[in-house]
Amino acid sequence: MSGAFNKLRKTITTKEVLAVIVVTMLIWLYAEAESVATTNADTFVRLAVPEGADRLVNNTDPSWSGAITIRLQGARGAIDSVKSSLARGIDLASGAGGVPGQPGRHTIDLRSVIQATVMDEHKGVVVASVDPPTMSIEIEAIETLSDIPVVAVFPDGLRFASDPVIEPATVSIVGSSSAMRALTAAGEALNARVVPAPDMLVNLVEGVSRTFTIPVTLADNLKTDSKLSITPAKVTVTVRVQSQFGETTIPSAPIWVWGPQTELDRWVISIEPQFLSDVKITGPADLIQSVESGDLRVIGAVELTSSILEAGGGAIEVNFPDLPDSLSVEMESTSVTVTATPREQDLSAAQP
Repeated sequence: MSGAFNKLRKTITTKEVLAVIVVTMLIWLYAEAESVATTNADTFVRLAVPEGADRLVNNTDPSWSGAITIRLQGARGAIDSVKSSLARGIDLASGAGGVPGQPGRHTIDLRSVIQATVMDEHKGVVVASVDPPTMSIEIEAIETLSDIPVVAVFPDGLRFASDPVIEPATVSIVGSSSAMRALTAAGEALNARVVPAPDMLVNLVEGVSRTFTIPVTLADNLKTDSKLSITPAKVTVTVRVQSQFGETTIPSAPIWVWGPQTELDRWVISIEPQFLSDVKITGPADLIQSVESGDLRVIGAVELTSSILEAGGGAIEVNFPDLPDSLSVEMESTSVTVTATPREQDLSAAQP
């Protein structure tokens, strides 16, 4: 009997000991979790503006990186949870949680703001301090400049058959009020620009249209420190490279007579036809453009020498001394008929 009793007592004692150990560990773990601790948590701050807001928020301290160190106090278990949350960073929204929302310059007390926002979800944890303790911001109203023309910028020497076609031809620029004032000061010089990447221009074929989609930017002298938004962000540009050679047809070109003035004064001269019709000119594209614009005039010239006048005229070749040699001229007839009558005979024939 005594042997069985001792065995039972030994069994009960072992279970009790194990139970005591387990309970003790649980109590210790709970006490550890609930014990007050102080620790540092490294994180970073992001400035945010509510969606649809009519303002911009910028940090005014050039040395500000966004990195901060928060000293936390509270239950050890709660602090561990807070540190896990802080690892994702802190978003401070303008106009919420103690962050100012009105335009102007403001200094934010980071300890109070973080306590009121982040710690609201983690009861029992206190923000003892923040390093750096403050953050300087500037809030500005958002303004829009509309109908800003877009200009395409291409390398020098690249000639097009016509002006590049940009769609859409204008954009809107959205930014802070100070940035808009700086842009407005540019006056007529204010425009957006598109600059094609060099590889876009490698395979251009003369006379063939190509369309590119290119991001819209501002000229370097118009860029500001503030963030600007351009809408649309990209436009299409259609170009057609000018051929090296071209042609044009002049419907009607005048004919001038030239020669020794003393000889010409002695004769009454008539020309048939008096104008050249459908004069076709071919040559370098830039010279053809000059002809079409009128900068380079097409005028036929007939040279009358003394011998031609004495012979009474005849079929005389027309030339174009004012045109460069690189231009060639084609027309149905290359000569005109000239009639020369002595002025003395003309006067005597008129007397009775």
